[in-house]
Amino acid sequence: MDPARRGIDKPAKAVDISRKGSCILRISNRAGSRLNLVIHGTERNVVRAMIIRRRKRLKLAKGTYVVELWLSEGRIRINPVNVPHISIEKITTRKDVTIRGRKIVADFINDRARLEIDNEPSAGDF
Repeated sequence: MDPARRGIDKPAKAVDISRKGSCILRISNRAGSRLNLVIHGTERNVVRAMIIRRRKRLKLAKGTYVVELWLSEGRIRINPVNVPHISIEKITTRKDVTIRGRKIVADFINDRARLEIDNEPSAGDF
């Protein structure tokens, strides 16, 4: 009997238990303007784009995602809840651009996660 039939040459795949299943991502927009969102899956071929006015509930496969967020008016502030690994970067650093967006690289590996979006107060609001 050749080794391929006995399964000798194929090692068993290590399955990460935390990556099985799905994550419920709740996005709440408290900024007062429309929130534009584009989400890309890095491990799975998933691309979704949407506009969120108040709240959105997304069911995603557990894994790492790249999320781009920007408001139609104002500057954005993001508060992640129950997200173990997250990196938040600016999309643009130009001073003359009033609409600031954020690029997030996050691991949504918990059963539930939440992103709370607020409007960043400007110097005139204080």
